[in-house]
This record gives sequence, structure tokens and C-alpha cells, in this order.
Amino acid sequence: MRHRLISMLVSAFAVAGAPTTATAAPVTFEVNLRLPPNPGPQYFSTNIIRDGIRISPNCHVDGGATGLADPALGFDSAGCGSPGGFNENFLGPAEYRAAEMTRVEPVIYVDAFGAPFALRQITIGSIPFILDTNRTSFTFNSGPTTFDFSANPVFDPITYFILRYRDSDPGAPDLGFTNLVVTLEKVPLPGSLLLTCAGLIGLAFSVRGRAKAASGTQARA
Repeated sequence: MRHRLISMLVSAFAVAGAPTTATAAPVTFEVNLRLPPNPGPQYFSTNIIRDGIRISPNCHVDGGATGLADPALGFDSAGCGSPGGFNENFLGPAEYRAAEMTRVEPVIYVDAFGAPFALRQITIGSIPFILDTNRTSFTFNSGPTTFDFSANPVFDPITYFILRYRDSDPGAPDLGFTNLVVTLEKVPLPGSLLLTCAGLIGLAFSVRGRAKAASGTQARA
């Protein structure tokens, strides 16, 4: 019985050491860009999570921004560096990180918690703009404001993208998203295998307890 218990415990810890992500069927969907209700202007200097997508401004985002349809996430550098005017928990590269009394180039960083995803479509407020990813950088000087990347393998997969102005920002939020369509390639399953491990350990001790009780009964008999 002792050997069986040890074997079950070893199996449990082996499961715990296994990868905690599982491949899932790709799901293509439009990200909900509507900001939560906020008294006064919809002005946020925080990270926003929508449908498994993290949206992180280094300065701030404006909901229903001037010149953009609603819902929309606009951004600019107005007030960036003032108290409450920058995102202390910015998720993107350090070169874009703002600080108090430090004004930087305004950007929006987008990822899927580190999981690979495909950028299918984006609608923005104005052109020109720059779109950086972990694979490449594109500058859009002209064209429609809705860009379809479904047939472009350079955007599939990526792990993040950064939207920024090509030229100096105008100080008013006329660049930003009004539409964002992505495909998630993997769905993280954090902790699921650890729960399995805990279950196996509990089962192992339960078996041991039953065996000990049975042994005691036999001894009294």
C-alpha cells in the first residue's frame, strides 16, 4: 500500500509539472471596445481587459473620442505626465513608459495575455499611423480607415501590436480604434492541472486512510 501511495503522489506532481495551456479551436470575434460607465469624460489611464484582450495605453484613452464613432478608444498625449494622466501599469515596452512630469509619445499596446493571436481587422480614426508588432512594423500613409489583414500571414500569429501616430499627435484624440477583430489561437487554462494534482493527492491520502482503518478493524477482530 505504501508503494501505491508513493506512486500516486509521484503521478500527481508529474501532472503539476505539465504545461498549463491547451490548444483550442481558433475563435474569431470582434472585441468589445465600449468603456465602462464613468462620471464625466470617459478618460482612463488604466489597462482595459475585453474578451481576453488587454488594451494598455501608456498615457490614457478617451471613450467616444472626438472624431470617432462610439464605441471607440482614442488616445493622445494631452495631460500625459500630469498626476493621473499616465498609466503606471503600462504593459508595453519600457521605451514608451510614461512617468510623472515626463511626457512621451502616446501609444496603445494590445496583447492576449502573451498568447499568440491573429489580427484580422482594425478600423482607426485617421491616417497616417504606425502599427508595430513583435514580427514587423507597418506605416500606413493613405488608404481606407478599415484595414483587413485576414489574408496577410505577417499578422498571423503575433503576440502583441502597438498603435501610434506617424507624426506628432494633434493633442486631440483622433487616432484610435472603432473596430478590432482578432482570432485567438490558444486559450490559457491556468491552474486546471494544479487542481487535478490536488485531487490526486487527496485521493492518495483517502486511499491511505481507508487502508489504515481497515487494518485497525482487522487487528481488533
